[in-house]
Amino acid sequence: MKRLNQLAVYIILVFFIVLSLFVFVYHKEPTIIAPRSDTTQFTITPNDYSMNIVKDSSTPTGIKKVYFMTMDTINDRNESLSFFVVHEYTRVWIDGDLVFSEQPSAKMPQNHTLGCYWVRIPLVNRDSFKSIVIEEIPVYKSLQNQKLTFYVAGEDDFSNIILKENAPQVLLALSSIIIGIILLLMTFMRYCLHQAKESSALLGIFAILIGIWKMGDTTFLPLVFNKSPRFISFMSLTAFYLSPSALMLYIKYEFKPRLEKYIDYGIFLSNAFILEVSLLQVLQIRDFREQLTMFHIVLAFDVIVVMVNIIDKYRSHKGDRAQNVMLLTFIVCVCGVIMDIVMYYAFNHSVGVLYTLITFLIYIIVNAILSTFLLAHQARIDELTGLMNRSRCNDVVYNTPVVAGDAIMIFDLNDLKYTNDTLGHEAGNQMIKHFAHILSSQLPGMAFLGRYGGDEFLAMIRHCDEEQLHRIAENIAYEVKQYNQNAQFPISYATGYGLADEHTQALLDVFNCADHRMYENKKRIKEEDKK
Repeated sequence: MKRLNQLAVYIILVFFIVLSLFVFVYHKEPTIIAPRSDTTQFTITPNDYSMNIVKDSSTPTGIKKVYFMTMDTINDRNESLSFFVVHEYTRVWIDGDLVFSEQPSAKMPQNHTLGCYWVRIPLVNRDSFKSIVIEEIPVYKSLQNQKLTFYVAGEDDFSNIILKENAPQVLLALSSIIIGIILLLMTFMRYCLHQAKESSALLGIFAILIGIWKMGDTTFLPLVFNKSPRFISFMSLTAFYLSPSALMLYIKYEFKPRLEKYIDYGIFLSNAFILEVSLLQVLQIRDFREQLTMFHIVLAFDVIVVMVNIIDKYRSHKGDRAQNVMLLTFIVCVCGVIMDIVMYYAFNHSVGVLYTLITFLIYIIVNAILSTFLLAHQARIDELTGLMNRSRCNDVVYNTPVVAGDAIMIFDLNDLKYTNDTLGHEAGNQMIKHFAHILSSQLPGMAFLGRYGGDEFLAMIRHCDEEQLHRIAENIAYEVKQYNQNAQFPISYATGYGLADEHTQALLDVFNCADHRMYENKKRIKEEDKK
């Protein structure tokens, strides 16, 4: 199944390239019937124009929308009338003269989109007080209730307006793409060091895809690349359709869920969908945009599978806080996907996976913080016991300023080598783990505890006195005695302590005192065993 999933991803990428070339070759540029020479800036309100819906059986949806307006005095030669068209055919007349036409070519069926594009009609003085008629023919029924927003502004002013309106979305999209590229570069670097993690690359691919979709969903990108609106529309939708496969593969390799076969079903379904819509688009049977409802059905199945697996993973890792934070954050991402789908169908409004993108970026940030914390934490953790390792113990002993009341206790397991040689290293490991658990349970909550060597443990306790140290030692001895009554591998240990007073110069002096007493205790134990 793994090879099938990878093969499907490769096939999808090939289709993406072929489809992009197809759209680029068959793109039809807007036809300016009467080129006009190119500041005041304003938005035309509904009070300044009228709109009629005309039934027309020859159009893809059976209707066309016709807008009527009259321009006031035009003083600046650089002004243009601009509006953004979403999957519609457009024609514009000024005083009866056709000045703009964007219609499907003879090679293209009448029910296929030309993409989302800006219409910009340069205005000159002679257009003052002339009537303007704009005809919009929706390609899809789901978009026939959309209304146009009209702008009148100079070139620079208009670009600034659109950039400001799109700035938050553009920044989100760029952030996602940049994060994705960084993840891919990090994966490549780790691959060169033979430390690659597949899930990081898949997360990077998902970030890039969702960023491309979001960028293509803005009105800013079609303004910048105004010669290729159809390419931009299909590029963004293709990236959107590809994203679930990358995300499901990420979940599979990152979380390794017990119900992995259902993840595989979701991956297969997503891949089959993208292959099907690609084929229909290339054959000009159905547009990508017309398959959005089917995509949402596939996406709903993926969401259910992901939620079931994440909840199952959470229930089985209740004690792992870092893992659970990542899982809960991922659930927030899934909720973002659900909110975007609800917004689309309940309010007939698409905010361009805004919630998905925001929650995903939150997940990436939390993931990065936790990963950094865990790497730093794991560098100081003893893998067997979960206690601090020797490096961290040395850091405490040599770099911690000493104050009166600071105490160090050292514990050394007796005969650990003999246990390893006779009963095996697993028996020795079990002894170490159980002793570490006893020490952790009996030391004060704020005490430092680390594994100083193979059979040695070090504890540092602040604000302590000899009476407290003796009580701690007695409690540990009692717990060890209780454990040994039913233990397969009994524990024997030596211990010593050191306590700082107002004359102590360094914590290392306290450590040396504890170490000396521990060896004296160990010597006495061996002498008693000989008797």
